Amino acid sequence: MQFTLLTTVLVACMTVFVSASPVPAPVAVEARRFALPREAEVEVAREPEAAPEPFCSKYSCL
Repeated sequence: MQFTLLTTVLVACMTVFVSASPVPAPVAVEARRFALPREAEVEVAREPEAAPEPFCSKYSCL
């Protein structure tokens, strides 16, 4: 009896909590997806990377 009462109260509380949570309208969701202004991409000077030396074992090289 007490387990059933506890389960019923828990389900009722969860139902109230879930039904009270705000659900955004699709229009509001789309309005939030605005494009942020990005700075122009600037080329950064980098040193060329040297190719790594191959790792060779007894029977193969990687």
